[in-house]
Amino acid sequence: MATPELRSWLLQTILPFWAEAGVDAANGGFVERLRPDRTPDLSADRRLRVQARQIYVFSHASLLGAPGWSLATARAGFGFLTAHGWDAGGGWHHLLAADGEPRDRRKDTYDHAFVLFAMAWLYRASGDRAALDWAERTMAFLDRDLADPAHGGYREERAPDGSTGRLPRRQNPHMHLLEACLALYEATGDAGWRDRAATLVGLFHAHFFDAETGTLGEFFTADWRPAPGADGALREPGHHFEWVWLLLHYRRLTGDDSVVAP
Repeated sequence: MATPELRSWLLQTILPFWAEAGVDAANGGFVERLRPDRTPDLSADRRLRVQARQIYVFSHASLLGAPGWSLATARAGFGFLTAHGWDAGGGWHHLLAADGEPRDRRKDTYDHAFVLFAMAWLYRASGDRAALDWAERTMAFLDRDLADPAHGGYREERAPDGSTGRLPRRQNPHMHLLEACLALYEATGDAGWRDRAATLVGLFHAHFFDAETGTLGEFFTADWRPAPGADGALREPGHHFEWVWLLLHYRRLTGDDSVVAP
């Protein structure tokens, strides 16, 4: 739990500043970065995941008690995201220009995980069914275009030419998909999201977690063996902390004690 001082600083200083300096009043959406003088760089391209993450931030802030500007900022970001980020053929563009035109039409699984997460929190803050509709549309795209029925999980991306074979595969998008599915289950009570979370936890136990060393792998081959060379040996401490929190959160929400070692 945040201390009263931290909550006050967040809700009364930091977020009001970002709601003003971090929003593009002309084009809509969230700016990618500020200049050293704290003015927005309105010319910079915009990563899709940043738009989604900011929608989450302002939605969560609303639930923490931020005034109405917070939810209004989240909703404005949602409007920009859905107006410009979605490809008519399915999936979210990886990178947008400041005016919303696609710069990079790859469909990255990592980006989609953050859209799902944002939709969960926007729905929780607003009760707007449109957020859940977009979550379901996003998940349908992942299942249709990026699911790997042979080896489990989701492929890294769909390239503009339609290919999906990028390697190495990463655990990280799946970690954030688990986070998003738990958030959607918590927001809706829909058992379908809980079941998706359970599948991702199963993938963790089957492939990502190295029981011999008690560590988490990062990069993998197409069939989930450790990637060759240094990539396969890499361990990132921050991701260990994230997985531990998510597994314990999964246990809190489902009552499944199997995620904790005896």
